[in-house]
Amino acid sequence: MAGHEHHHEDHADPKAIERDTGELFPRQEIAAAVSAAQGNRDRRESIITWVLAAGLGILALGLPDERLVGSMHLVRAATDGVGSFSGLPLLVRMVAWVTGTHIEAAAFLLAALSWMLLLPALRSMLLTIGFPRHECLLLAIVGVLAPTAFTGGTLPIEHAPGMLGATLLARTLFRTKQRTPYGYQWRVTLVLFAAILLRIENLLLAPAAALALAEQGRSRGLPWALPPTILTLVLVVGVSALVGSDGWNQVGRVLLAGADPSVGHLMSWIVKTGIGLGALSLGLAALLVGRRSPEETPPPWWVVPWCVAALVPILGGDPRVGPSIGFLVPLGVLGLADLRVRTNRPHLLVRTGALMVGLQLGLSVATRWRSPDPDQRWRETAQRELQWGDGLWTADWAHRYLVQYRWAEAGVSLRDPGSDIPPNEPGGRAILDGEGDPPLPGMLRLIAGVGLVAAEDPAPDRDSD
Repeated sequence: MAGHEHHHEDHADPKAIERDTGELFPRQEIAAAVSAAQGNRDRRESIITWVLAAGLGILALGLPDERLVGSMHLVRAATDGVGSFSGLPLLVRMVAWVTGTHIEAAAFLLAALSWMLLLPALRSMLLTIGFPRHECLLLAIVGVLAPTAFTGGTLPIEHAPGMLGATLLARTLFRTKQRTPYGYQWRVTLVLFAAILLRIENLLLAPAAALALAEQGRSRGLPWALPPTILTLVLVVGVSALVGSDGWNQVGRVLLAGADPSVGHLMSWIVKTGIGLGALSLGLAALLVGRRSPEETPPPWWVVPWCVAALVPILGGDPRVGPSIGFLVPLGVLGLADLRVRTNRPHLLVRTGALMVGLQLGLSVATRWRSPDPDQRWRETAQRELQWGDGLWTADWAHRYLVQYRWAEAGVSLRDPGSDIPPNEPGGRAILDGEGDPPLPGMLRLIAGVGLVAAEDPAPDRDSD
């Protein structure tokens, strides 16, 4: 794979050096001057990177965030402790405790921080490989502006932490230098497990990590099957301790995005994957099927199972459950960097890339505000009419989420077995939600208690997300 260090050296004045040292071309002094200049340049670039990253975090926290996207599983898992297949809900609770905020606010903060850290992580990955230093930051910016990254960083969901974990794993797989015979083995194993703790879907990257370990072990003269075997045993034990003895079936459904395949879901996956990756799709295509000259080094073989892992949820699940394409972001950035170095027409590539990034940013904004919020009217009515201690009897998951997790009221689902009039505080009311599946007459309807909650006018049909 094409990639090399490219340094712009600051020219020192030979006459000044001659006056100071008595030599026209003193090697040590010139090398020290060049090294100092390069060090200053590296520090400036690092400062700029972290300043831009902080700006991304502030942007993510400042965007409007009322609209619900997907199942909002992270907040529910962090609040109830049910269905938690990673360490992320525990981390959300810790952030909420440290900051003194609500669980959902803590999830927003964690997503924004993960998106912020994604920028220096992508840049560090490219620098580790050896791509031109002055281009790494620009390419990392392209990565964090991908619609899937933009959306993940601005919502209280698992996407941004999962992308951060996948990026750190990719960087680790490219850091093949090791001081001990099994240094690379344990570094990859620990980082992969950390990525799984951030998002369980990163377990799909285990075959890629195993292949990288096998290749590295063979180059070091180790038995090729030994490193992957150690990795598998550690993951089985670690994930089993995380999900419990009976949690593997549920983990399988998560990895398969609900295990609900259909032709319609497949087409929706294809469209959402292309939109979600934006310009990174070009990088992935160039990385996997791009034409290379004989003298150019191809990408490592573990790149193939890394990308193929995205087919598991696409072929086996429903994109509404939670698209698992975030781990393609670091390889998409890698592909763009590789294409930029290999192309014979860099100016055309830059213009094309600028156009794609512009379209990508537009897609990111459109993805974030793609349509009117279907819950807006109900939310406004509920916030105006519901009182503390009221119990909401609802069949709509979004309404239950808003009442139970965002507003910290009592909420019970109609789909819960044995549900009757929902429990409510003394003096509170029991309210029937007229929306749901099937819809009932009225938006909010009093069924027990005192007072009228809302008028009987039916709300417009709620769009499915």
